Amino acid sequence: MTEPGGAGRRAATREETDAWPAGGGEVGALLRRPGFSAAGLGPPDRWPPSLRGVVELVAASRQAMFVAWGAELAFLYNDAYVPIFAERHPAALGLPFREVWSDIWPQFAPLVDRTMRGEASLHREMLIPMMREGRFRDTWFTFSYTPLRDEAGRIAGILCATMEVTDQVLGKQRERAALAALHERTAALETVNRAGIAITGETDLGRVAQTVTDAGVALTGAEFGAFFYEAHGARGAEGAGAGAGGVEGSGTEGSGVEGSGTEGLGPAGSGYRIFALSGVDRAAFAGFPMPRNTALFAPTLSGQSVVRSDDITRDPRYGKNAPHAGMPPGHLPVRSYLAVPVRSRTGEPIGALLFGHSRPGRFSETDEASLVSVAGQAAVAIDNARLLEAADREIRRRRRVEEQLRQLNETLEARVAAEIAERRQAAAALQQAQKMESIGRLTGGIAHDFNNLLQVVAGNLHLLARDVAGNARAERRVANALAGAMRGARLASQLLAFGRRQPLEPKVVNIASLVAGMDDLLRRALGEAIVVDLRIDGALWNTLVDPVQLETALLNLAINARDAMDGAGRLTIVAGNAALDARHAAADAEAAPGDYVVLSVGDTGCGMPPEVLAQAFEPFFSTKPEGKGTGLGLSMVYGFVRQSGGHVRIRSEVGVGTVVRLFLPRAAGAGEAAAAGAEAGPLSAAAGAGSLVGGTETILVVEDDEQVRTTVVEMLGDLGYRVLAAPDATVALAMLEGDAVVDLLFTDVIMPGPLRSTELARLARERRPGLAVLFTSGYTENTLMQGNRLGADIELLSKPYASEALARRIRHLLAGRATRHAATGAAGEAVPDGAPDRAAPSATLEEAAASGVVGGAAPSGVVESTAPSGVVENATPSGVRDAPRGSAADPRRGGAGPNPERRCS
Repeated sequence: MTEPGGAGRRAATREETDAWPAGGGEVGALLRRPGFSAAGLGPPDRWPPSLRGVVELVAASRQAMFVAWGAELAFLYNDAYVPIFAERHPAALGLPFREVWSDIWPQFAPLVDRTMRGEASLHREMLIPMMREGRFRDTWFTFSYTPLRDEAGRIAGILCATMEVTDQVLGKQRERAALAALHERTAALETVNRAGIAITGETDLGRVAQTVTDAGVALTGAEFGAFFYEAHGARGAEGAGAGAGGVEGSGTEGSGVEGSGTEGLGPAGSGYRIFALSGVDRAAFAGFPMPRNTALFAPTLSGQSVVRSDDITRDPRYGKNAPHAGMPPGHLPVRSYLAVPVRSRTGEPIGALLFGHSRPGRFSETDEASLVSVAGQAAVAIDNARLLEAADREIRRRRRVEEQLRQLNETLEARVAAEIAERRQAAAALQQAQKMESIGRLTGGIAHDFNNLLQVVAGNLHLLARDVAGNARAERRVANALAGAMRGARLASQLLAFGRRQPLEPKVVNIASLVAGMDDLLRRALGEAIVVDLRIDGALWNTLVDPVQLETALLNLAINARDAMDGAGRLTIVAGNAALDARHAAADAEAAPGDYVVLSVGDTGCGMPPEVLAQAFEPFFSTKPEGKGTGLGLSMVYGFVRQSGGHVRIRSEVGVGTVVRLFLPRAAGAGEAAAAGAEAGPLSAAAGAGSLVGGTETILVVEDDEQVRTTVVEMLGDLGYRVLAAPDATVALAMLEGDAVVDLLFTDVIMPGPLRSTELARLARERRPGLAVLFTSGYTENTLMQGNRLGADIELLSKPYASEALARRIRHLLAGRATRHAATGAAGEAVPDGAPDRAAPSATLEEAAASGVVGGAAPSGVVESTAPSGVVENATPSGVRDAPRGSAADPRRGGAGPNPERRCS
């Protein structure tokens, strides 16, 4: 028969096994007992010689050792090993290692695996939680694992020599704990000594209180301590509740935890407040009221005696007060309690030192005596500090009064002059604002009447152009007349822009994209001799403005700069973010605190003297030669920015240059920025006389100006429409309530009479669902405006307008109405009739110019002489040439090119 680990070798003879192993004590006897068999190995007479040799060595050793051998790692140990697991002996002998030590096998399995792979190891004072006496206990062992090989040289087992060192480890831990306690006590005593030295000459009451409280915690070993002081007005009063050092009582007051400071320790008789805490965060007492003069607290708080208790919950004075009869819920646990009064040299109670611990019996007589000594030192320091503070306070008061008197005498004249200057400045700012507002109202009224007159002139000229078609000479004269009319329209639009009464269509705009899109236009307009320097903040905010008007304003400023530099120099355009607080906004009467996107245009031109700079934004003011400008360019910029909720600042120095900064309000929310001009799409100016498209529908025209009404009726009649006319809203409503068929209501905005145009539109849509409504006006006031912009459901055609613009707008609205009716019939679901169709086709040059929403460009495409040459040619009314996107002739820019105002004489 072969044995594990010793195949083919001779088995031991009976004579050899009868007395094997020799000796070995109790374990040796068990091995020699007939019938003994080890797991996976069988009886000892079948064990290989290599194993028998190791077992003999282990059995004879006085060192606790064991052998684990074979596939199941049969566990064989000696007598010295028995005390380690007395509860498992002798049943454990020969059983598998894993079964013998099942409670620690998860910890030792990796170590066994490494040893069986040939890795020897030594472990010192290893913590081994093992089962002893029915429960897990922490034990410590120093041991080694050595791999054992059989006759064939294969690793067949493990030899372990071990020694339990639990008592030694625990002894070391106790020694370390004792040393730590000694060090802690030494440190505490040093703290007390330092505290005594510190408070002797300390005049800051907050530091005195904190030093004493910290020293008390260090000295007594308390878990927390507090210094309470008695504030004015509550001495002897029945306050409410327990506080930091408090153990009982309750109430509804706040905790009264205050910061340190000399104001804390006031005169006696005001109630108790925490002045200093140690060992615990103030938040632990934030929800608890302060202690009151109960039987437990009174001796200390009144300054009579010390209270020391090994277990305060067993004190006969504890738990006698409502509502909690003890510590309120959530209070830190207190068993040991020590309270020492702090009295001034006059015997008056200043406060109390209260210390607590969650375990009983923590405070000794020595602790009490030490705290009494510390409290006495604290009282002396507090008395001294109070005296010094009172003296210092009086000295400071006298010095302050003397300094105030000195400053009053020294600065009286300067302050009077400053006050007068400030009042003059405020008066001047108010006067300027009133002047600008008055001019704005005046320009609005003028523009309204002027646009009505221009509508009559332009409308009849358009009608006349159709009559003289084919007569080149007559056509040329009509074209020149139209150009003059539209220049007048542009002037009226500029007046509206300055007066902040133009209808705006603000959108969320990213100025970086807008400026980048204008780069080519700016460079062409400025010429090669001017260097354009763009500096755009990479994290630029969006702003809420009318992008077309902003483009116009920027181009105006650029052209002004070009003229100021005589065509050569550097133009710097900077865009960045700015947050104005109240202090910075106060420097400008028109500025308001908030976030702004600042667009700055600077040049290296001639600059402006102060007297010119003061009038830069006034309408019709210009230093240019006569005929070289209207004086409205900067006025338009000013009016547009103010109407958009922003403000303008300008700085100029003669011989250096000018910088104009537009402060535009930051867009609220995270709306997506639209590129300027993107809403209009490519402009088409190819609509000539032959492109006018009319219809046979019925249009009700409501216009109080008879000449305008007559002209419009004739223009619409020429387009093939059936036209009804009314002089005011009341008459129009009566007609709508009748049986007449009306497909579109075309009404002026501002009319006399009790019924307003917007109310007419609302009533008309109620009576005739699906009715299309188109407003027209030369000046809307605020009738159609919502926050400086057209209402969401408003379609407006501004006067004066060309016949092409009128034809396209009416055709668009009627087509939209027909589409909605068709969709309703096809899909079987209602489409709100009369709602504006915002997917309108792109405006033509004439319509955009005549509508006035961008400043009144001439439909004929005429540009002023100050615009860059070659941008657009003159064209007849019947055939306007295409203008490059973003060019000076782009009608959405607010005119045929900018109106550059040269501010240098």
